[in-house]
Amino acid sequence: MKIITLLVLLGVAAFSALGFVATFEPMDGGTRIVWRAVYAVAFTVSLATAAWTLRRGRRSG
Repeated sequence: MKIITLLVLLGVAAFSALGFVATFEPMDGGTRIVWRAVYAVAFTVSLATAAWTLRRGRRSG
């Protein structure tokens, strides 16, 4: 189950990284800032959760 969780979280991180890069295409200034913030938060949270999952697994197993 831990492997599946990590794969999903890394997939979310990859999607967020690509989404962040896509916000550099022409669009409204306010919309761009919002999407960059959303993608940055999703990327950070998914990587932090993946790291926490790995650390938790090492301590308990």
